[in-house]
Amino acid sequence: VVKEFGFTHLSTGDLLRAEAASGSEQGQRLSAIMSKGELVPDEEILAMLKTAMDRSGANKFLLDGFPRKLEQAFKFEQQVGACSFCVSFDCSDETMKRRLLKRGETSGRADDADEATIATRIQTFHDESEAAIDFYERLGRLRRVDAEQDEETIWAQVRAFFQPRVVFVTGPPGAGKGTQCAKIAARYGYEHVSAGDLLRAEVARGSTDGATIERLIRNGQLVPDDLTLKVIQRAISRSASNAFLLDGYPRTMKQALAFEHAVAPCEFVLNLSCPDGVCRERLVAAFERLA
Repeated sequence: VVKEFGFTHLSTGDLLRAEAASGSEQGQRLSAIMSKGELVPDEEILAMLKTAMDRSGANKFLLDGFPRKLEQAFKFEQQVGACSFCVSFDCSDETMKRRLLKRGETSGRADDADEATIATRIQTFHDESEAAIDFYERLGRLRRVDAEQDEETIWAQVRAFFQPRVVFVTGPPGAGKGTQCAKIAARYGYEHVSAGDLLRAEVARGSTDGATIERLIRNGQLVPDDLTLKVIQRAISRSASNAFLLDGYPRTMKQALAFEHAVAPCEFVLNLSCPDGVCRERLVAAFERLA
């Protein structure tokens, strides 16, 4: 998910273990709690998460191993923000135990190598964490994954949850695509992405891709499909949104197929039909206003 969709991965377990490994007074206390398979106090976990999120400079996060109980879910939503959705990886106790023991052969983690501690961790999950999962299910924000499957089958399920929702907005110059996209974005929460604007912004940034785009445009050549798609993909992956109006793209069937293969299928195509005469009048009027 990090690689394909541009999220930042924060593991509460990793954050806690890093603090424990630091040898600080807090770290020693946390180490003692975790070695027993017990839960760390909510306030300490939430403070660590908030600090890590602030320091990252990112805007899309995967919080791995959080919330572990209902109170944590409440506090996070009140103090930080509402999660977009919760992914639950569902598997049997026997599968959990087998996988943890296998991981314990190489992880170096004491809580992966001891069967009694593993049993405590699994029971704590049932006693505490399932209430948080049920909470998100009642809110309609739960996505369940059958985690008994092999890695690729699990990934296919997960990938489908993170694919962006995309609407292609098409029509001739002067049809009003920009105007309508702005209204839709304001009303329904989509992010308006203009392929032309992205290419011009890339040139203005002075990046390597921008220099290539500028040279092509100056020579009267078309920007290659793969470069245009690359710029669009980068903008989508960096955005905090998961719903996009793609204006001015695709212009060809080849572009449409490439996008659906590399990014996601579009939900639908909004085509703004307009007679040539009306489009010409609008473009001339717009040019005169600028002049």
